[in-house]
Amino acid sequence: LFRGAVAPPADQRQASDKQFSVDMRSAILLSDKSSEVALGIVKGRCYRARGPLTRLPRGEAAAEGSLQFWSSAKEHVVCFPSSGSSSDVHFVATLRDHGQAIDEGEFGFGLGVQVSLRPDIETNAVWPLQASVESLGLELNKDQAFRTLALRATKADGEVDDVPLVIARPREQSAPIDVQAVNQSLASCMLEPVAGASRFICIGRPEALGKEVQIIAFCGLCGGQASEWELSVAQNSGSEALASTFSAPWAGWVATVPQDGGHQQWTATLRRRSRSLTSHAGAEEQRSEGVLRHFTSRRLGGTPTKSIANEVLEAVEDADAHTFEVIFVAGDAQLPSSDAFVGSDFVRTAGLGLQTVIVFTLIAVVGASSVAVKFLPGPVFAGLPSASAALGALQFLILLGSSEVAPPQLRVLQEPLAWLVPTEPGTAVSFGLIVLIAVAILHGLAVLQHLAKNGKSSGEFLPHGLLFGAWELRVLSLVALPLAAAGSKLATRGYSGITAAQAATDEGGPVSSEGGISEIILGSVLLTGLLAVSIGIWSRVASLLAEERVVAVELPDHEGTIFVDRVCDQLRAMPVAPGHSPLFGTWSASSGWCCAPAVAAIREVEHTGQPPFGIGVGSWRTIWPDGPWGAHKPTNKTPDEVAAAEGFNRSGSSLGYGRSTSTLSKGFSRGGSMASLPDEGAALYESGLSPVVASHSVTAQVRFAYKSSEKGPIAGVVGLPWLDAALPANTLRILQFIYREDDIKLCAHVGQLSGPLTSGRLSACFDWHDRCPYRWPGDLFMKLSLGVYAGALPFIASTLHSSGSIIHATIILGTLLFALAAPIIRPHVHALDNLALSSALASVAVGAACGQYFLDQTLVGTRALVGTLVVLAAIPVGLSAASCILVALFARRLWKQERPASTEDAVKEWGSSANEAYDRILATAIVTTPAEKHGLNQQLRVDLPVSTLAMPVHMQIKLPSAPSGPRALPADGRFPALSLPADLLLVPAGPATYEPKTERPCGALLTTGGVRLLYEKSSYNDGLTWQESVHQFFGQQHRELAQAAIRAIQERGSRHGNDTLVSIEVVDSM
Repeated sequence: LFRGAVAPPADQRQASDKQFSVDMRSAILLSDKSSEVALGIVKGRCYRARGPLTRLPRGEAAAEGSLQFWSSAKEHVVCFPSSGSSSDVHFVATLRDHGQAIDEGEFGFGLGVQVSLRPDIETNAVWPLQASVESLGLELNKDQAFRTLALRATKADGEVDDVPLVIARPREQSAPIDVQAVNQSLASCMLEPVAGASRFICIGRPEALGKEVQIIAFCGLCGGQASEWELSVAQNSGSEALASTFSAPWAGWVATVPQDGGHQQWTATLRRRSRSLTSHAGAEEQRSEGVLRHFTSRRLGGTPTKSIANEVLEAVEDADAHTFEVIFVAGDAQLPSSDAFVGSDFVRTAGLGLQTVIVFTLIAVVGASSVAVKFLPGPVFAGLPSASAALGALQFLILLGSSEVAPPQLRVLQEPLAWLVPTEPGTAVSFGLIVLIAVAILHGLAVLQHLAKNGKSSGEFLPHGLLFGAWELRVLSLVALPLAAAGSKLATRGYSGITAAQAATDEGGPVSSEGGISEIILGSVLLTGLLAVSIGIWSRVASLLAEERVVAVELPDHEGTIFVDRVCDQLRAMPVAPGHSPLFGTWSASSGWCCAPAVAAIREVEHTGQPPFGIGVGSWRTIWPDGPWGAHKPTNKTPDEVAAAEGFNRSGSSLGYGRSTSTLSKGFSRGGSMASLPDEGAALYESGLSPVVASHSVTAQVRFAYKSSEKGPIAGVVGLPWLDAALPANTLRILQFIYREDDIKLCAHVGQLSGPLTSGRLSACFDWHDRCPYRWPGDLFMKLSLGVYAGALPFIASTLHSSGSIIHATIILGTLLFALAAPIIRPHVHALDNLALSSALASVAVGAACGQYFLDQTLVGTRALVGTLVVLAAIPVGLSAASCILVALFARRLWKQERPASTEDAVKEWGSSANEAYDRILATAIVTTPAEKHGLNQQLRVDLPVSTLAMPVHMQIKLPSAPSGPRALPADGRFPALSLPADLLLVPAGPATYEPKTERPCGALLTTGGVRLLYEKSSYNDGLTWQESVHQFFGQQHRELAQAAIRAIQERGSRHGNDTLVSIEVVDSM
C-alpha cells in the first residue's frame, strides 16, 4: 500500500514514539513484506483475513457496496478490543522502522502518503491518522456484536484504496465467540439469557420470512497461524462443516428465515488445533498467554488489560473443544425446547442416577476389599466379569459424550460421570501408565511379602499367581479403552495437523509439522502395542489348546468348567464358594465364585486320559475327563508322537493314553500307596475307603508348603477305611517339618491342580468365571476397536464424510450382534455374567446409535433411548455391586466358622460312607508325633477335622489328682476328639500296615510323651490285651492313671457299644 516514502532515522523519531507505545504483536501489516505501515488497536488485537462468505443472499447487493464487505474475494482487517476496555475503540497507525532515513511527510507515513479511517461507510467522510498517535474513539456499544468501517489509504501517486475494517467484540464476556446476522433489519442473534448457556438464538423479523440472511460467527482467538483454536459450523454436530475458520477470526454462512413456525439449527464447535501449527509462527503472531486467552493481555503505558472472564477460562481452559448451538426461528415462533440441546431434566436425572449407582459400587468394592483383607481372602475375581463389562460400557459412554461432535443428550448424560475417565489424550495415557505402574509395584510388594512370610527358599516355589504379568494383564483390559481412545485421538489429530500444515505451506506460510508427526507416532505405537498384545495372547492360547497342554474339565462339586495344565506342579486349596443365593440363584455357587488359593508346590503330575470320542482335538469346548493323573515323565516327544507310541488313537478310541485302567491303577491314583500292595489286598483295602477318598483321585506329593492362616482353607484329605481326615493348609508346614525326608502325600481332586500356563501370566484367559479362553483377548480387541472409534469421531465427522456412515453402522450393528450372541456363545460360565456382558455391549450399541440419531437435534425418543441406555449400563454396574457385597459377607462367614474354611462345604462327599448302613460322625483328631521323629524335646500336635465311623469320646485326666484319686472326665469342646499317631494317617499303606490301618481301635491314650492306640485284638497290641497295653503305657509308677483310663474306656464302651473310640488325654493343669 505504501511505497517510495522517505522518513528520518529511528533515533530522530524516538521522542515522538515515547508519546505512544504499541505492542507490535497486536498490530497487523497492511500490505506485503515490503510495506512500511502497520495498524494496531489500543487494548486489543487486529487480524488480516479474507471475508467469511463465498456468496451474497439471493437478489441482494452487498449493503456496503463496492467495499465487498464479508466477501471471501476481499481481504479485511478485523480488530477485537480487549474485554476489559471501554466502549470506545482507538486505533493507531505506525511507520515500521527499518533503520533507514526517510521523509515522514505530513502525517508521518511518508511523503504524500495518508492513512484515514472511514467511520461511516455510507459517506466518504474520513478521519486522518497521524503516525504513532492514538485516533479518536469509535463507539462500540455493548449490545453491538460488530461495527463496520473502512480504512482508506492514499498513496504518493494519488491512488486511493479502501480496505474493509470490522470491529468485533463478544457481547457476553462469558462466551469466547459471538454470533450475529449481518443485516439486522432482517434478523438478529443473541446468546440465550441463561446462566452457563451455550446456544445462540437468532430471530428473523416477521417481514423477512423466506429471505436469506448472512450470519457471522466471530472468534477472536481463532485468528492467525499461531492460533491454537479454530471454529467450524455444521448443520449438525456430525455432518460436514459448512463454514470454518483456519487462521481467520470468523466463519460465515447464508441461511433462510424459517417459515411456518419451523427452525434451523447449526452446531458451532470451537476446537483446539494441532500444536504443530503454532510451534514456529512469527513473533508478531505468537501468543503470550495460555489457551483461550484470545484477547491477549497487552501493556499500554504500563497498564495491563484483561482478556476473557476468568470463570470461562476455568471452565474450558483444559478442554480440547467447546460446542455452541445456533438456532434460527421466525419472530413469533416458539423456540424449540432447550432440552434437545443442553439436556432435559430427565437426561440429567438419569445421569445423576447412574452416578449414584457407580458411587455405591465403588463403596462396595472398597468395603469388600477391606473385609476380605481383615478376615479372609474371598473370591476376589468373582465380580470381575460384571465390573469389566460395566467399566467398559461407562468408559465408552463418557468418551462418546465428551466428544466435540457429540449431541447434547449424550453430553449432558456423561457430565456426572466425567470424573471416571480422563478424556484428554495426554492425561489418559498418563493415567493408564500410572495405573499399570501402581499395579506392578503392588505386585512386587506382594511377592516380597510372600518371600518374607515363607522364607527365601520359597522363591524357587513362587505361586504361579504371583508371576509378573498375571496381575498386569487383568488391569490392562480395564484401561485399554481410554488408552485406545487417546491413541486414536493423537493419531488423527496429528494427521489433521500435518494436512493443515501442508495446506498452509502451499499458501506460502512457514508451518512446521513436527508436532503432528510425533502425535502420529505416539498414537500409532499405543494402538499397535494394544493390538499386538491382543493378537499375541489369542495365538498363544490357540497353540496351547492345539498342543493339548491345557485341557478343560468339570469342576467337582461346583457348576462350571475350568482349564488346567496338562502337567501341574502346584496345589490349590479345596475350592469353597458362598453357595446358592435366594436372590441370585446358582450365581454365587458357580466356579467363578470359588476361592482356591495356592497352598503348596507339589511333584509334577500329568493328565494321562483322553478326550471324549468324536470331539475335535484342540477345541476349547472339549471337556476332558477328570483323570487319571500320574507322575509326570518328561519327554521331548510331541503329544502326537507320545500318542502313537502308546497306542492312543487320535480319532477317539477307548484305548486310553496307553495306560491301564485297572483297579490297581485307580488305587494308585487315589493315594499313591497301593503300588506296594498285592492286587487282592489293594482291592480289598480300596473297597473299604470312603467316597471322600474316592472322589479325590489325585495324589499330591508336597514339596513346599506355603504358610496359611489358622482358619485357612483345606489342602487335601487322607483316609483310612474307618476314618477320613482333612488337612488344613496351615498344618502342611508342620507336617512337612516332621516328614522332611519324605514328601507328604495327600488326596486332592482335579480342581486343586495348578500349572504355570493356566495360573501364571496367562491366568487372565483361564479365570474360573470364563468358559471360553479367548474371552480375554477378544475383550481387549473389542475395547481397542471401541476406543479407536470414540477417539476418531471428530476426524470421522470432519474428514471421512463418505465412509463415516459405514463406520458408524459397523460399530452399532457389530456390538448389537455381539450383545445378542453373548447368551448363546456363553463366554462366561454363569448366565448372570453373560447378562452383564450382553447388557454392556447393548448399551454401547445404543450409545453409538444415540450419537448419530440425536445429531438432527430431534426430541423424538429422547426419554426412551436415554432411559434404555442408562438401564443397560446400570445392569452390569448393579451386578458388580452385588458381587462385592456377597464377597464381603462370604469372607466374614468363613472367618466366624470354627472349622477351617468350612470343611463340610469344601470337601466333597465329606461325612459320607461307602456303606450307607453306617453314618459317619464329625470329630477332631489330635494327631501327634514322637519327639524322636523330628528331634525336638516334646512331641508335636496337630488338630485335624475328621469324619469317622467310630463314636469318638474325648475324656481328660487332669493332674494333680484329687485326694480320691485320678478320674477321667468328659473334655470340653464342640466336636468330640480322638487321638491318633501321625504315622497311621500319613504313612502309605503297605503289606505290614494294611491290617492295622483297617482295624478300628477301641481306645487311645495321649500324654505329653506320646500316643497309643488300643485294639480289641491282641495281635495289634503286640500280643497284649488292651488293658495290659494301658498298664504298659503308663508304667508301674502311674498305676492309678492306668486304672482310671481302663475304667473310663469300659464304662463308655458298655454305654455306647462296640463302635465307641474312647480317647483318654492326661493333662497337667499345673
